[in-house]
Amino acid sequence: MAFRYFVPALIWGILILFAVSMPPDRIPALKFFIIPHFDKLVHIGMFLVFAFLACFGFYSQNKNGIMHRKYLSLALLVSLLISLFSELLQHFFLIFRIASFFDFIANLIGTIFGVVLFGILLKIKPKFFRV
Repeated sequence: MAFRYFVPALIWGILILFAVSMPPDRIPALKFFIIPHFDKLVHIGMFLVFAFLACFGFYSQNKNGIMHRKYLSLALLVSLLISLFSELLQHFFLIFRIASFFDFIANLIGTIFGVVLFGILLKIKPKFFRV
């Protein structure tokens, strides 16, 4: 297994967990981002990137291995586990954060978008993903 291909997803996953662990008053409020449910768009974006990077990590493994063949399923599974962990972390361990089912749904939507985007780009530009 070539761990180096998972480093971007790992770093992004740590950033996600750091972001959801921040107290709400420490998150800067920007006037032009006063959009209803803007936080859900942020969740979608964070998990879109994570799922995309996870797809790349699994896809870049040995071409005959199970991780390469099942890269979409594995990326979905890992992304959903990170999403679930982030919500459980907020629910059980962070007194200043609240877990939300709708955040989990937004994470799921971002995950699906990330996996689909990777699949589309792989079909359009397969040479870009050859390692």
